[in-house]
This record gives sequence, structure tokens and C-alpha cells, in this order.
Amino acid sequence: MKLSLNTEKTKRWPHLRRMRHFYRNRVQRARWPFGANVYFGKYVDRLPDGSIVFFPCSQTTLCCGIAGIVAFKNKPKEPHNFKFESLEEMVRQIEAAGYQSCQQTDRWNECYLSGSEKIDALWRRVQSLKLNNRFFSVFSDESAQNQIEGLANHLAAIIQTETDLLDEQMGRLSSELVDLISLRIEKLKDIAWSLENDILSNIKKIRDFLIHSPEAPSRTSVSVFKKINAVLNSIDRLEVRGRDSAGISIMFIFDPAEFQKFEAALTHAGIRDQFKDRCEPDLLINGGINCQPSTTPDGKKQVAVAVTYKIALEIGSLGDNVQYLRRQIANDPVFQILATIPPSFDTIAAHTRWASVGAITEANCHPVDNQATGGKTPKCGIIHTCLNGDIDNFQELKAQFEGNGQRIHSEITTDTKMIPLKIQQYFQRGHAVDEAFRLAVNDFEGSHAISMHTDLAPGKLFLAQRGSGQAIFVGIADAHYIPSSEVYGFVEETPYFLKLDGEKTVEGKHGQTQGQIFILDQDSSGGLDGIKARYYDGTALDLNENDLKFTEITSCLLYTSPSPRD
Repeated sequence: MKLSLNTEKTKRWPHLRRMRHFYRNRVQRARWPFGANVYFGKYVDRLPDGSIVFFPCSQTTLCCGIAGIVAFKNKPKEPHNFKFESLEEMVRQIEAAGYQSCQQTDRWNECYLSGSEKIDALWRRVQSLKLNNRFFSVFSDESAQNQIEGLANHLAAIIQTETDLLDEQMGRLSSELVDLISLRIEKLKDIAWSLENDILSNIKKIRDFLIHSPEAPSRTSVSVFKKINAVLNSIDRLEVRGRDSAGISIMFIFDPAEFQKFEAALTHAGIRDQFKDRCEPDLLINGGINCQPSTTPDGKKQVAVAVTYKIALEIGSLGDNVQYLRRQIANDPVFQILATIPPSFDTIAAHTRWASVGAITEANCHPVDNQATGGKTPKCGIIHTCLNGDIDNFQELKAQFEGNGQRIHSEITTDTKMIPLKIQQYFQRGHAVDEAFRLAVNDFEGSHAISMHTDLAPGKLFLAQRGSGQAIFVGIADAHYIPSSEVYGFVEETPYFLKLDGEKTVEGKHGQTQGQIFILDQDSSGGLDGIKARYYDGTALDLNENDLKFTEITSCLLYTSPSPRD
């Protein structure tokens, strides 16, 4: 028998984490008389009989996962210099204010581990190491990495000491004091985890991307792979929603002079023909490249290059798909050169799939593009889209589209294909890109969440959500937006987020309307100012600070208790 105290997963609501601490402390105090194993946020069918499980996880819900990233161009750059000595001093101060020290003063709130303000300050300093300039400085300095490892080890020793003392004294302490001590130890665990995993482990992952780079890592190449790594980390966690296929689209917009440097580098490496052979495929499959020169409305010339990697795998384990995508990117000589060229804009859209419409194939794997055959109207621009949910009127829309003489490739059977084609139709009728996107999503029946990026709107990521079956969160970090289908998809990057509310019905321009659209703009300084929001009928949606949410879930919590992958 297993005792399960059933509620929703703590990963969805921050206040449940505090409840988890509350119950954990009390159960740990009482568990010894029962001899029971106590777990938090685990799958019941994977635990021994006689276990007590708080916040059990469920495996019954399958769906898709969307992720992406948009870095800010106009954010003031942070200073390069960073003094690790200040971090080390903060850790020493925290260590000196341990259980035994505070026991003598009995001023636990102000004293224990130097107080919550000191621990929060340490957390913020550690998170600042993720900012581009500081991250690159650490990435390029092995001694700095050794210092970070030393700090993590020092914190681990403090955590172990304080945890042992708490276990020894728990029966003699008030529940309020146990809560205070437990929460501060947990925060130290988050900090140590962040140093080891969010910083050091990600440095290794980025180095793995650069193993075949034609030149030494630069700020440009490290920045590119840092963003790719963040999105793939997100998709890796979202695989629990569905994992029969996965894909990532990386779109760059180059000044023509920079693109010429790229072409020259391809020629020098002897792989220019490989690049041409991969461009403009009939089917957007693994390794496919879209390359499109164009002119902006203000007359500026540009060249867009979008590289897509995909995998479709019916049988496998969690993590296999993302590892495959990582190897494809690392071993692609064309992309290795591309990543060294500074872009004017760059965005990334990714997806992990659970096939509800269409076969499990690379052609059906998202992102999908706006390529069609036949007809008299050529393709306009590069439009890549991802879908969570279903387009219930897919067959009707497809029949209308093909009734005009155009054809969708016979190997593409996913309903997602109609999204970029409908956006393209509206754009070709003279609508601006954002209006073409809005008109298109209004044509789709059923509950859905959609992402799109295109060279027709450089540096922008379009998001739409309507209905109750899906969700899109927008993580707001200091240097970028990171949209995700779940909170645990962005918490490694930031605790701050907005959520599209596709269930909400409001009075719009022509009566009741439902569904929200967010457009994330790279040409901004970030925050709320870089997001244009409206409802599906075009009614403006004014975002303010009250819409900005905070989650206490951290990446450490995901891989300890509870874990979406356990």
C-alpha cells in the first residue's frame, strides 16, 4: 500500500513549494515511529510499498512542448569585471552564522546563515554570472571556473553540516524554527546547484557545441551556442509532455557584408556546395536550410538564414532526442561557420512533439515552413511555426488551400502545416506580418498554442494561445525572453514570467473575444516594454507590473524533489 496525498504538481504553483516544506518538516519529525519512507513529487508506481507520497506526479497527460528565445539588443551591457573574492567572503560570513553560532544568541531570524537578505544577495550575485559578458569571462577563464567549483564545494559542506545539525535537533525545535532553518538550507542548495549546473555544466555543454569550430570561441559564437543550449535545456525538460519527435529552428538575419564573409568562409573550408545543396528543400527535414535575401520596408537589404534540425523517434528514452539535436549542431560544419558571423537579429524556436495528427516523421516534426508546390504565387519569406494542440478544421483549410492549385507535399500530414501557409496567404494579400498572424490564428478551430518566427519580422517571436488545453509562459530574464509550455521550461534562466491567458473572455471590438497574442521583440531593452500584446480580435492588451509573476521553483528543485523526469 502507498499513501498518496493527492494534489496538483508543485511545479505548477509556487505556493505549493512552501506547503511541501511545511509537510516535509512535520513528516520528518514524525516518520520515525512509523518507519515509512516519505517522498515528495514522485510517481507512485515507482516507489516501494509502504511509502508516503506528498504531491504525487501523474503520467496520464501527453501533449507537446514549445520553447524559444529572444535576446534583447538594447539592454545596457553589464560590466565585464566580477570579483569572486566578494562571493567567497559572503560564503564565509554565512558559514560563520551557522546553527551553533545562532544557538548562543537565540536571534535566529537575524542570525541564522547571516539572514535572508544576505542569502538573497548571494543568490543574485550568482545569477549575474549568467549574463553574457560575465558568462563569457568565466567561459574563457579556467581559473574562474575552478573558483566557482570551490565555492560550490564550500556551500555543499555548509549544507551538509547544517542539515546534520537540524536532523539531530529537530525534535527539540519549534515548527516555526524548523521551517526557518529548512528554508535557508534549501536556498543554499539552490545556490550551490546553480553554480555547479546552471554555470559549470552549461559551460561544458557549450564547449561540446564548439568542439569542431573553425576558430577559437568568440563572444559571438559563445552567445549563439549559449542561447541554443538554453532552449535545448528547456526542451529536454519539456519532453515529459511528449517525445516522439523534436525540432529546433535557428534563424539569423545578416547584413549583406556579413553574409559575404560567411560565403567566403564556406568557400575557404570547401563546403560552399554543401550549403547550396541544403538550401530550400522541398521538405523541411533535419539539416534543412532556408536562405532568403530581402529588402526591409525602409529599403535596407538583408539576408536571412534559418537552419533546422529534427528527429522523429517512436521508441527511445527521455533525453535521447535532445542529445541527438546537440550532436547534429556540433557536427555541422556549415553551422559552425555560421555561428561565428555576427547577426543583426537572431531568434530560436523549438518543439517537442506528441503526434496527435500526422505520422511520426521528420517531415511532420515541428517547426514546419511555408513551402508548397504548384500554383502561381511564389513563397514569400521564411515562416517557421510550432503547434501545441490541434487544428480541428485542418482538412477543410487544406482543401481550400489546394483548391487554388497549390499542393502540400504528400509526406506532410500534420495539421501544423496550415499555420505558416495561412499566415503567408494573408501577408500576400497585403496585410502586415503581425496582422497576417492574427488573422491566421483566428481561422483555426480548437484549443491551441502557436509560435512563429519569420524573416518578414526580424528579431520577433510571435505567440498565440486560445482555449484551455495548452499554455504558454514567457520567462523574462535580464538579457532575454524564454517562452515555454511549462514553468519548468524557463526556471533555469529566470523566476519571472508572464502567462498568456487563452481561456479569458473579454469584451472586444465586436463583442466577446477569446485568445491572446504576444509578440516578443529583440529590438528592445526587454521587460514589458518589448512585448506587444492583444486579443485575437485585435483589441489591445495592456500589460503592467501586476501581470508579472514570480515562481519559487528552481532548476535544483526540478532534479531533486519533485522532478518532472523521475
